[in-house]
Amino acid sequence: MGGYGNLSTSWYEPRRPFYSFRYFHYAAKPTYETRFLPPVPSNYPYPDDEIYNSIDLPPGCAQGNDKVLEDCLILSVYTPYFPGNASDTSTTFENLLPVMVWIHGGTFVSGQSILYEPNTFMAHDVVVVVIQYRLGALGYLTLDTEEIPGNAGMADQVEALRWIQKFIKYFGGNKDNVTVVGESAGAASVGFLLLCPQAREERLFHNAIAESGSMLTEWALDRNTTKHGYRIAELAGCPLEPYADLLHCLRSIDQLALRNAQKAFSKED
Repeated sequence: MGGYGNLSTSWYEPRRPFYSFRYFHYAAKPTYETRFLPPVPSNYPYPDDEIYNSIDLPPGCAQGNDKVLEDCLILSVYTPYFPGNASDTSTTFENLLPVMVWIHGGTFVSGQSILYEPNTFMAHDVVVVVIQYRLGALGYLTLDTEEIPGNAGMADQVEALRWIQKFIKYFGGNKDNVTVVGESAGAASVGFLLLCPQAREERLFHNAIAESGSMLTEWALDRNTTKHGYRIAELAGCPLEPYADLLHCLRSIDQLALRNAQKAFSKED
């Protein structure tokens, strides 16, 4: 695929045949230094002599069990229409289809892309993209500092939309006709994206649908984020002072321990 590399895919034939690409890293795995920061774009294209495996089921973002990972900034693409050999400069990108981007729910603490299959949508002329984003404290903890500014999960969603703008034409999608759709926390995310300066200025989407949720709900909008961030750190057993020790602890702590601290905090709040 032009600008990305060689891909493996799956071919499904339910009501209507479609291509399934389940496993694209739109951003790099968070590291010790970048654990709570906005995502770093994925390193592409891949070498021409390698085939990028986009068939496997992706792990979900860390949410308190051992079947999920922090290396989860992944999206899936499903399309009934493939323009052809995108690495061929003679390929023309015509009759591109509308793009629907699904943002899963789960009150910002659970959910993953493999829970959502596109079979019904694939009976229609639409390209479906399902995105994952960091959850819980890993996605939304803030100390209002340069190293832990907060809202990493929302920054993930913005980066996924940037990936779509760059690559979706190779899957038959029209980057100028992108609709973000979300349910529950996904619906709240849609509201936040409508207000997000980067998404607006870069015109990363053009339509929005929010289902069964709002950014104004109590669980979606925290008005004491920094105070709560320090409390979660305390419950995780991290020293609150000096700041360097606190930062090292939060960057190093196992995701399960951080999730347990978050759960303990939710019972207090």
